[in-house]
Amino acid sequence: MIYVQYHKGQQQSGAYKDNIRFIPKAIGDLVLLYIAYVLPLRQLFLRQQKPGALISPYLWAKLDGTVWVDETLSACLRKACTRAKVPCLHTSNWRQFAASITKEKFSTKERANFDIEESVGEDIEDELDL
Repeated sequence: MIYVQYHKGQQQSGAYKDNIRFIPKAIGDLVLLYIAYVLPLRQLFLRQQKPGALISPYLWAKLDGTVWVDETLSACLRKACTRAKVPCLHTSNWRQFAASITKEKFSTKERANFDIEESVGEDIEDELDL
């Protein structure tokens, strides 16, 4: 499970929303190893090149620190699905899966903090904007 605070309108409203995302255990283990071992090593190498420099706090960022545009993750998902010969998934599918898992696995009281109902509709709108 990945917990992030994000909202597409946060720059305008200044308000963040809680978002819960679920990933398979094998991928979660890889992300954990990446965060625990690779990121500190990258930071060490970067500081040797540029003292005081920081790597991007974003998981999906380019080497120069800029965040991936929305279409980049969708393109990666399309390529992976094509290679795996499975139906094509989009980021909106992943968001909807996460919302469904949250509804199934968490109590109503716990879900009150997740803004699920509102965020699923907004996520679908975001995907349609692409």
